[in-house]
Amino acid sequence: MYLYSFSHYIGQDRVFWCELPSKKVQAGDVLQSESDFFLVLGETVSFPELYQLRYPMQGEFHVAFPKLLSSPALELVHRMVYERYTTYKNTLKLFLDHEIQNLLAKAKRPTSKKYQPLDFSIGKQRIHSEEQEQILIIFPDLRTFTNVLDQQAVGGLFLSALDTQARKNLNRWKIKQGEEQLIFCTGAEVFQDFKKLGQIFLVEPQKRYYASQQDPRYKLETVAKKIAELHGIPLQLIESEMLAQ
Repeated sequence: MYLYSFSHYIGQDRVFWCELPSKKVQAGDVLQSESDFFLVLGETVSFPELYQLRYPMQGEFHVAFPKLLSSPALELVHRMVYERYTTYKNTLKLFLDHEIQNLLAKAKRPTSKKYQPLDFSIGKQRIHSEEQEQILIIFPDLRTFTNVLDQQAVGGLFLSALDTQARKNLNRWKIKQGEEQLIFCTGAEVFQDFKKLGQIFLVEPQKRYYASQQDPRYKLETVAKKIAELHGIPLQLIESEMLAQ
């Protein structure tokens, strides 16, 4: 299995190959050996020619948290590395607090919460669901969000890059364990691990030069399409004309 080390610089980009004695370990698990933590990346990684180091796992280890990253989330990590020619270290920072103990300390138990039917509008775009599914609505920036949506009236969870890391960790667990049904976010916080994503909307940017202001590592629409693809659902675009009341 390929592992990613949260604790040490081992091999290229903290990624190395290790023979694990237990067949119960799965891709997405977090392993702990004494004070060291490792994320199991799986049997394959992007650009395997860069990760030739074979490192013996020393001492006892156990699964600190099973499936910290689900299969769709981990697949998105691999695709981001491969298609954006970036590193696992930089990509995983988009998904997880690198101080992994802080994230695990906020862990919540899975919930069997029943979702309520949803029916509201963003401009002229109707958002409707009677299914047991999570709905993600992505805004290009805070300005667009505040201009077109009354969050107090609609409810839901809003994710922003301005949130503290502690709040980000707490919100990440709420989404992963299914506590939150309706999720709004800006582009910086789109990298979540959803329990049951059923609909995904992308609000068209209002800024004239938005494309030139994006993070050069990725384009928001491209990432949103990948998320939708991995969850087997279509990406729905809310165009500017639909935002007019």
